Amino acid sequence: RTPWSPSDIIGYGLVAGAAFYKLPQVHRISSAKSAKGISLAATAAETLSSALGLLYSLSLRHPVSTYGEYIAQCAAGAVIMMQILRYEHSASTKILVSYLGAWTCAAVAAWKNKPLPEHSKILKGLKAFEAMIGIGSKLPQVMTNWKAQSCGELAPSTVSLGLLGSLARAYTLAKLSSDKVMATAQ
Repeated sequence: RTPWSPSDIIGYGLVAGAAFYKLPQVHRISSAKSAKGISLAATAAETLSSALGLLYSLSLRHPVSTYGEYIAQCAAGAVIMMQILRYEHSASTKILVSYLGAWTCAAVAAWKNKPLPEHSKILKGLKAFEAMIGIGSKLPQVMTNWKAQSCGELAPSTVSLGLLGSLARAYTLAKLSSDKVMATAQ
């Protein structure tokens, strides 16, 4: 295998793209000063799913090209949740700072975690749980849109880019990873 195969290039492209794909959503909420139509439950579940995927890949020391987008997805999810809490639930600055502090502590703990044994049932269970949460995270957003008969401030470009990114990640994992749990969870 060459060091810069098409799969590697796509993988690093996904990592780089993840830093920007949620920006239209963040900007749209910021501009409207409203998160109407954005499900807090869906955003929290999607962010938790990304955090579990990040923990799994960090623990097994996977190449960053196979999971790096989780870092940006966790950060963007945290920002969007703070926007939802501010604009739709009138959360105070004190609450938002506390929330950000908790996310920062969780991120540092995940980053500094000690690798778990590769065959750990707990680790594989977390990855399977991540896949279930990722799939299930879409339902609250669909229900929110259905009830409102509107997508509110949901940015179509973010949704489309997320779908394309998931398809590209499935391809790169099939090519780059021998981890069957990781590949099937995508």
